[in-house]
Amino acid sequence: MAELPGPLEISLWPLLMALPIAFIVYQLRLSHRAKNIITRWLTWFLDCLGHAISNAEVTLSNVLFKAQLWDNLNQNPINERQRYIINLMLRDDFVGHMNTSKYATLATCSKDTALRDILDLKDSAVFIQNPERGRSNSYRLIKLHPF
Repeated sequence: MAELPGPLEISLWPLLMALPIAFIVYQLRLSHRAKNIITRWLTWFLDCLGHAISNAEVTLSNVLFKAQLWDNLNQNPINERQRYIINLMLRDDFVGHMNTSKYATLATCSKDTALRDILDLKDSAVFIQNPERGRSNSYRLIKLHPF
């Protein structure tokens, strides 16, 4: 049975996969040509490691935010539509803010039901209303304590 990679390997893997293989091979060849001088390769590797650590910090911050949000949400019951919308808004590819029409379309419900759900989430301090008013009413998720 294969061992799971350690935390360092998991953090470095996406970064290394984003680099062209030719660049990695070039860096390794440069370090082998020079006799006992691997400074250039070590500099490159430590730079990659620094980027991987920064990416890991961002990922960890997002995970902790989601965990804290769900801990707060579990104190008050929410329905399946609300849970679905919150999960959509937590995704990295979610664009913009939530309004009644968008909610109704995504949750496949009426605009009246969408408005009730949104107001319930606002009263539960999950959504914050943006400054725009009238037909431009939109809502965003609260920002909890930063990590």
